[in-house]
Amino acid sequence: MTRKDEKKRLRDEYRIKRCEISVENRREGSLKICETLMRQISGADISHVCLYHAMRAEVDLSALAGWLWEENIAVYFPRIEDHVMHFYRVKSSKEFSEGFYGIMEPVGREELDTDALILVPGLAFDINGYRLGYGGGYYDHFLKEHPCYPTIGVCFEEQIASLSDMTEAWDRPVDLLITPMREIICKKNGGTYAEEQL
Repeated sequence: MTRKDEKKRLRDEYRIKRCEISVENRREGSLKICETLMRQISGADISHVCLYHAMRAEVDLSALAGWLWEENIAVYFPRIEDHVMHFYRVKSSKEFSEGFYGIMEPVGREELDTDALILVPGLAFDINGYRLGYGGGYYDHFLKEHPCYPTIGVCFEEQIASLSDMTEAWDRPVDLLITPMREIICKKNGGTYAEEQL
């Protein structure tokens, strides 16, 4: 089996695993992740945060978005333009319209032009921070262009996988991985990791 075929198999496997999580468990897990992120952001000097609009049973960060707006922290969401992902500021939940692949995208034109915390979705992550996405490469390209932006991956425990044989030279692991149960500080050299049970 080629690496491309194996990635497709893993995408199918973890898409099914995520969809098998009950709606209630996804809701509770998403809230736990949002609460952890609120604590992380509260204790750091962060003024710009990039989120995503949840789809296909992804971790829902809408509670975090509401809190960030209340805290007057600038919030950005992705929009695909000419096959490239850009982040635009959103100041309320009403500033979206249906866009690429039916995903809700920001309608504003205030593009991110400064360092920001990037919250990264995925179909699966491993404990070293490597991510299996949907195959479009949008986050890969964005993070390659902005290597200094701090990143946090968010997922459910069921999405933790072994991806060591699937990584490419251009893959950038996230700095921190948060699930409803733990925080994993990822090592970019593929070495050991540290985790905190929540």
